[in-house]
Amino acid sequence: MNQLRAIADRQATKIESLTELVLQLTTALQRQTAAVPDRMEPRLSLPEKWDGTRGSPEGMLATLAMTFECQPARYPTSCSREMKKTFVHPSSEVSDETRLLQLRQGSQTAAQYTSRFRTTAARLRWDDAALKAVYLEGLSPRIREGMIGHEVPTSLDLAVDLALQLDRCILNRPSTMSAPVHTRTSPRRPAHQPTEEPMQLGHLPPEERAEDALTLKPVISSPLHPPPVRVPPPRGVEADRTYTVRRILDARRRGRGWQYLVDWEGYGPEERSWEPTSSFVDPTLLTDFWARRPGTSGACFLCKLRTHQWCFLFFNVMLFHALLFGADFVEEYLLQPTPIVYTDGMVVSVREKARKLDLSAAKENLSQAYSITNPEACRNPDLLLLTLVFSSPANITQRDAVRRTWANQTLIQGCPVKTLFFIGASQTSDTQEVLLRESEHYGDIVQGRSADDSSFHGSRERTVLALRWIITFCPLARFVLLTNEAVFVNLPAIGSYLLGLHRHPEDLYLGRVIQNDSPNRDSNSPGYLPPSVYPPKHLPEYCDGTAYVLSQDVVRKVYVASAAILLPVPADVFVGLCAQKAGVTPAHSARFPGEKHIHYNACCYKYLFGSARMGSQELETIWTHLQQRGGRCSLLKTYYGLVVCKVRTYLDKLSLFSGNGETGF
Repeated sequence: MNQLRAIADRQATKIESLTELVLQLTTALQRQTAAVPDRMEPRLSLPEKWDGTRGSPEGMLATLAMTFECQPARYPTSCSREMKKTFVHPSSEVSDETRLLQLRQGSQTAAQYTSRFRTTAARLRWDDAALKAVYLEGLSPRIREGMIGHEVPTSLDLAVDLALQLDRCILNRPSTMSAPVHTRTSPRRPAHQPTEEPMQLGHLPPEERAEDALTLKPVISSPLHPPPVRVPPPRGVEADRTYTVRRILDARRRGRGWQYLVDWEGYGPEERSWEPTSSFVDPTLLTDFWARRPGTSGACFLCKLRTHQWCFLFFNVMLFHALLFGADFVEEYLLQPTPIVYTDGMVVSVREKARKLDLSAAKENLSQAYSITNPEACRNPDLLLLTLVFSSPANITQRDAVRRTWANQTLIQGCPVKTLFFIGASQTSDTQEVLLRESEHYGDIVQGRSADDSSFHGSRERTVLALRWIITFCPLARFVLLTNEAVFVNLPAIGSYLLGLHRHPEDLYLGRVIQNDSPNRDSNSPGYLPPSVYPPKHLPEYCDGTAYVLSQDVVRKVYVASAAILLPVPADVFVGLCAQKAGVTPAHSARFPGEKHIHYNACCYKYLFGSARMGSQELETIWTHLQQRGGRCSLLKTYYGLVVCKVRTYLDKLSLFSGNGETGF
């Protein structure tokens, strides 16, 4: 018991000493703060309440006295109130402290509220804890509710950052209701702070003066100016009221949707706001914006694509090119001839006979094989390419069209070329007389005494006679092109290709290679090949007969091997069988069209080697257009031309797109 009394006495002594110290400090502060204005007063917290059970109330009373004396503006006496009411100007009655304590966010954004709060707080000397408490109290309820799940900010800066973050999340949150609670469709007007005497002239708050400046419009009073244009009916966004939208300034992606920066009619640049797509009633606002936006025709659409959409688009483009050009690339790679070591005695024998073959002694005895020999057609010893066009005797119209178009070329990059027509036997004497006059006039016809060209035997015999004539009268021609009268031939492209061959031009059998073609097993067909005569399931690889190129040595080898081939097959298959027997492998080029008719495109036709099934009128029309175009095509134009040609050619196979056979430009 004595110990407790001793402790109580010591505590009472300490309290008395502290009370004296507080009184001394109070006297000193009174002298220093006599003329301190309201906003410069120190902020002192009130003492804890005394419950009357412990110690004495002297400490609490001393602290209260010091607080009242240090803050006379906050705790005025009755005398000071009367003096202030009489002499203080009414406009200064609302102090900065009052403004800060009454400041609320309202309909403003957190950024606008923060800017006003910091501007007002800069004139005060409050500590960070007091500013943070007042700032949080002035935030809108939706932001304070959003702070419930977050950690309590320990400073004003952290509180500001959290409030701005929550405000952006609320603004960007997609609306799921017809009339969203927080979706604003009008420009944000500055929130006015009530004053005790708002009607005093000359003392309007800055916010009211700013609003008046924003809503003023210039008045056109000069007689030289026309009257102002009447504002059209407002177009806006969905809400209780619709406000006029001057224009949409910008767009940005937010989540899965878009937001648009709206410039409101009658308000300044600080009254622009971001609005979601769902808020717009009039879709023409968005349509006009995307139409006016530079580069939105295709680039903006591509900018909107996401990663998986880009992948899907890239996959479809690659698939389209694979379907369009994949087969050509694969065939070009797989069907190239490889060097062969000949060990078969029959192949070696055929090649040796072809090397020693000499038909010059039989020139005088060719009248029985050829009706029109034309021995002077190949006088030029430097002939690069001899083109032999198979034609029917009566088809003079098609031959004239060929002469006027692609066959009138005699030089390719300075190298001479020659085009001749090889014709079978005529059926009537009148046709033969017309053919003789045509030969005398043009000097480009060779006629063989072959059977009917429509039969397998006749076409095979005509091919053998053509090869024999080449060996006899044109042995110096480096290459021979065999084609027919219904084919457009691109001689410059073929000549450039042959001049650019990197290997020695021997064993060249070039065209559109046909592989894995099955023999005719129909016993009722004239081309029937019974398994006993031809056991293999597939014919050898051969070049399509519409157009193919042979080097001079291959012409001789095929001619020598033809004596042993007696099968009833078409002429192109016959040449393939002879080439196989002579050890010659065909080389594939996708630039040969085969039997397909290629729809016209200038750059496409300048790249391809030809096109089949061409009529005389179409041939002349295409040739005229090609001569008018002239010049070379760029790589991009050539690619575009090939795409157009191939797509239209594939569509031509469908009955929906098939016309009467005429080609459009």
